[in-house]
Amino acid sequence: MDCCGHGHALTRRQWIWSTVLTSVAAMLGGGVAPRGSTAAAQTAVLTAIVVIGKGAPTRGAAAVGNPIVELYLTLALTAAIAALTGLAMSATAKSQDQILPMLVVATMLSIVFSGGLIPVSGRILLDQVSWMIPARWGFAASAATADLRAIAPLMPQQEALWSHHLDQWFVNMTVLLAFGAFLAGYIRWRIRLNAASR
Repeated sequence: MDCCGHGHALTRRQWIWSTVLTSVAAMLGGGVAPRGSTAAAQTAVLTAIVVIGKGAPTRGAAAVGNPIVELYLTLALTAAIAALTGLAMSATAKSQDQILPMLVVATMLSIVFSGGLIPVSGRILLDQVSWMIPARWGFAASAATADLRAIAPLMPQQEALWSHHLDQWFVNMTVLLAFGAFLAGYIRWRIRLNAASR
């Protein structure tokens, strides 16, 4: 079977898989890269506005030397993971009508389990569930950069993830990167599954 018009004989199965893999690569490259770069650009604007309006973090950087750059890195990575979460929801939904309820649930989970609005550390079940929410780690990385425990005395002091230390900052960022790798793999799997079922 000459599927490509190049004189190479391909079986139907080989042609389908090459098409699926090409579409997966295109979706990941065409979906993840633009959304990630858009998130990074928007985060740069947001970080600049906050630094101009409120000033830079006053406690110094925990990891990279410059507190403004470090704050930007935590926010940009968190925003990129949020974009991947949106792509994962889009890949999971069977219709457009399913996306909005998924988005509402994901947003509410992020707000509740980030640890910034409601203290979750040390609370049975809340603490364990929060570890599965990317917003928990993104907020923790930003809190570690700003040393939130020192500058906001009303915040929970027992929150270990907010420690203004190099090791804790790297743990927070590494977990965020792991979430990103998992979400990218999930998106790839869902696209292949959807393409193969057509």
